[in-house]
Amino acid sequence: AYVPSQGWFTARSILCSVSIGALHARKIDFGKFWTPEKEESLRFIVPGHHSKVSIRFQEKFWPEEMSMLNHIDASTRQAGKTYFVPNYELRGMPPVLTALIMGDDAKRIQALSDTDLLRTICADLDNVFPGAAPTFQRIARRQDASLIYNRKQWMDDPFALGGNSY
Repeated sequence: AYVPSQGWFTARSILCSVSIGALHARKIDFGKFWTPEKEESLRFIVPGHHSKVSIRFQEKFWPEEMSMLNHIDASTRQAGKTYFVPNYELRGMPPVLTALIMGDDAKRIQALSDTDLLRTICADLDNVFPGAAPTFQRIARRQDASLIYNRKQWMDDPFALGGNSY
């Protein structure tokens, strides 16, 4: 039973859905319920590196029917291998491409500055869409001339402490 004035409750069981990174960092104290067996199991599940970068462009330079792009050629790829159009088939929305960067690719780009990361992603897009190069010059800007993008790195997020686990 939950006791609001005391801030605790009792139950036969509980389902707790938190990131593996939070478990590794001991962000939650499970007390006596954190058994040696659970501790041992946690050794085999590690938080993954995972980043997402959404870039708004001045205009669309990719095919109208493209919802996702997989850039699998590791010899020419500098950033991630998966790009998607978050507002695919939504008319009147800004032209945005999102790079999904995981695993070793995400580890490699983690320390890059935002500008260097955007240049790296755009170098990949230049490879895939050579007629649109240089795509870095096509990134939309605010009135103060700053680039319009959003970068999320789950390893740096204090609540997630990692992306997909493996």
